[in-house]
This record gives sequence, C-alpha cells and structure tokens, in this order.
Amino acid sequence: MPWLRRWCQSATEMAWLRGIGAAAALVVVAVGALGCGGGEERAEVGPSDVEAVVASALEALLPPGQVLHLKATVKEDGELRPLEIWIDGDNQRGRRETVYGEKLREVSVSDDWQVTSYDPWANSVHTWSLQDYPVAEGLGDNPALIWVFYVWIMGSADELAVVGSENVGGHQAIVVNIARIRREPLGDQEPGTDRLKLALDAQSLLPIEVEWRFVSTAGEESLIDTVSYEVAEYLSPGDLPSDLFSPQSLNKLVSPE
Repeated sequence: MPWLRRWCQSATEMAWLRGIGAAAALVVVAVGALGCGGGEERAEVGPSDVEAVVASALEALLPPGQVLHLKATVKEDGELRPLEIWIDGDNQRGRRETVYGEKLREVSVSDDWQVTSYDPWANSVHTWSLQDYPVAEGLGDNPALIWVFYVWIMGSADELAVVGSENVGGHQAIVVNIARIRREPLGDQEPGTDRLKLALDAQSLLPIEVEWRFVSTAGEESLIDTVSYEVAEYLSPGDLPSDLFSPQSLNKLVSPE
C-alpha cells in the first residue's frame, strides 16, 4: 500500500493535517505585504515574525501560473533516497517520485482530491480519494500541499519558532524549529514529540533542508531522516511533459508478469 494512504489511515496523523487550514489562511493576510511567488522579489521577513514566515513559506509552494519543482535527497538509516516533487498549485495537481535502492521507484500523482499511486513492490497501480479519509478536513485550500511533508507537521505544531538565520549548504537560511506532540502511538512508535529543524532560503523561503527527530516520552531521541533539497525552482507548465500529472501515465510503470 502506498506510504501516503498508510498515513491517511492513521487517526494520530489527522491532528496536524487539520491545522493546515488555519496556517494556509495566513497566506491571504500576507499576500499583499509579502508579494507573490513565481519570480517577484519577496520582501524580507524578520526572524521574529513567525506568522509571516509561515504564511510566506506556504505561499512560495504555490506560485501563480507556474509549477514548483523540488529535487531532494532523503537520508534515512544511513541510506540515501532520491526524491522529486512537482506541484501545480493553480490546478491542484502534484507528482511525487521516490527511488528505493537501485530499481524500485514509487510514483504518485494527485489531481484535486484523487490520488493514483504506483506501488513498485506490488507492481500495481491504485487510485483512491483523499476525501475518503480525515485528511480532507485539513486540505480545504489546496490538496496539492499533501506532497510537502513539513507543511503537514507545521500546520499542527504545538511549538513553532523562528530561531534565527545561519548558513546551510552554502545558502543563507531562516531556521524554523517545529515541535508536534504525538499523543497516541503511531505504528510501532510510542507517544512522544516530533522535532523538525526546517531551513528555508532567506530570500525565497523555499526549503533547503529539513531534519526530523523523534523524542520519546522517556527522553530517548532518534533521527528519523534528513531531507536536503538540491533544486527548488519554478517551471513553466508548457515546458513539462503533457502527461506529468496524468494518472494514466502510471500504467506504463507496471511490468508485464
């Protein structure tokens, strides 16, 4: 079963998704003051203004008339995993590709509330609706945000603070610390606190790096993964393959028996 559908079935994860609506509402307030994405110069945001940073960071993911393209490397348990995401906010569409090992490529596309995923382990394609799950409650503005995981956690943070700026990967970054309490067990993990260190480009507020740690109620800390973004850019829809967001395109990935 695709990773996203597994998460959607967990009642524990719904709390932070419900918070996205409130966080996304800040975008409406901030659009006039901070400017729009997609090439316009963005007004500088003070490190103490956490609501403005959150609003502008969400806005940067949905550039009007353009498609956001992210390429990243996920480091988990010593393994490196390529990740690539496209978000067409105007049309509420998205695509996410993750490569496991040398050959296994998991691909999902979303069109409005419908998600189609290719599961490389089962060698099959599944289509399902986000509206069948409580996840829909928190994605009223734009379901394409489902593909950027730090937005989910930021949306229901118990603690959210802009702690300053630092050089991350050669870029001047605004650093946001995010804490979200898990009040019920999730899978095989006990309750505790997710702690994210999110580094956003100081000018564009697009992601540079996310470090995700978990602290158990016993105080034991573990690193879940680190996501390093090598590419964060805006593309013209006309320059992309016409079937990039097409659910039917995933059928080509199914290997003959």
